[in-house]
Amino acid sequence: MQRETEPTAEDATAAVDPCALVSVTDLSSILATAVIKQAGPLEEFRGKSCKYTFSDGSAVGEGTMAITTWHGQSFFSPETLGIGEVKGIGDEAASGNGVTMVRKGETVLQVQILSPTKKQDSLKVGRAATSALPKDP
Repeated sequence: MQRETEPTAEDATAAVDPCALVSVTDLSSILATAVIKQAGPLEEFRGKSCKYTFSDGSAVGEGTMAITTWHGQSFFSPETLGIGEVKGIGDEAASGNGVTMVRKGETVLQVQILSPTKKQDSLKVGRAATSALPKDP
């Protein structure tokens, strides 16, 4: 899908702070386990990212989650992740395999959960984070 705008150098600084979208308390409630913020917001991949860990009850014992935001419609590229379209969240969204990507106006949000027991919760976290996104001017 061709996007209307191309990313610019300013996009990382214009991206919404992903750490401010959903509190650690709310993330813990969504995942039904204690979530610990590890880092962020960090400038990554021309956007901003917030990193978390949590106990997931699997053989590995710990899962990770990243919430990343970008400014610019061209960052919405679910086809590169092989995830399916989801209706009713943001202006367009896709989710699958522990990854949820949402576009709302010029903001693109991605939630990635690496955990065999919690990856299905990426859509729940994506919905919560999307509801906290500011409205475009």
